Amino acid sequence: MSGEAARHFGPYADEYRRFRPGYPPALFDRVAGLVPRRGVVWECGAGSGQATDGLAARFEMVLATDATRGQLAGVRPLPGVHRVAALSEAAPLASGVADAVVAAQALHWFADEPFYAEVRRVARRDARLMAWVYGLPTVGGDVDAVLGRFHGDLLGPYWRPERRHVLSGYATLDVPFRLRTVEACTLEKRWTLERFTAYLGTWSAGREYAARHGVAPVSLVERELAEAWSGGGETVERVVRWPLTLRVWDVAARG
Repeated sequence: MSGEAARHFGPYADEYRRFRPGYPPALFDRVAGLVPRRGVVWECGAGSGQATDGLAARFEMVLATDATRGQLAGVRPLPGVHRVAALSEAAPLASGVADAVVAAQALHWFADEPFYAEVRRVARRDARLMAWVYGLPTVGGDVDAVLGRFHGDLLGPYWRPERRHVLSGYATLDVPFRLRTVEACTLEKRWTLERFTAYLGTWSAGREYAARHGVAPVSLVERELAEAWSGGGETVERVVRWPLTLRVWDVAARG
């Protein structure tokens, strides 16, 4: 994560830890099955640890780096997990140690040549670079219509340019390694309206909107969203689905 992005996300570690969706165990099983060894994994842009636990259960050691100490403080202390505050483009890690380099919902923040040079240095020759990303969620019916207007019409001018990579499932990233596989699946959660709006409150464009206008943008659509959810029934649970894409590259092979 770049220094600029770190300043953007650093103060919100608690919200990310509490309100962002976790990942399904099957995703981590697949990641572990795509590497020749399950020794050391370098988790770049680890944030507050949404993916760290799943990696720690499948690799002997996790080197979790993030540019903000506040985010890393949310990573649970587990055997074999080492937290390091550092830019992904300049990691204080030994050369040739990582069997896998992983970025969960983070690669778009540091996808540039300095980072890829670090991947070449830190990774073993037969290692994989693996990144997954989830895009705009769907709930169904009128909720999706409200969500589309909120994401595009209200927050559209406040998204950072990197957002396009998220919405494309990282298809628009220029990665200098040979693409090995692309796998698509769905991330699902059963949430109440309260839980869903708390998640919407973690969107970076919403924080930018609030900084400029002094009002949380979610508050501007709360009534409409509640009516669409279930006639205003906040305790009703709905299935929230995100398109989830996993991309895997061979580090030793040029793209």
